[in-house]
Amino acid sequence: MAPSDFYLFRKLKEFMKGHKFSDEDVIICMTNGWLEDQEQQFFYNRIRALEKRWTKCISVAGDYVEK
Repeated sequence: MAPSDFYLFRKLKEFMKGHKFSDEDVIICMTNGWLEDQEQQFFYNRIRALEKRWTKCISVAGDYVEK
């Protein structure tokens, strides 16, 4: 349940879907641009959701946690 796995990579993957990249620098540039374009609320909402999920995971002693 890493924070990046929980919300960041899924949204970034959706953004990059269908793009072809000529080299690693283009990927880095697009990723940085996407991150900079996100509103503060985007990160806040995702971190708050992660906190709720972690709490639920703790309450079920690490068993599988649904969204």
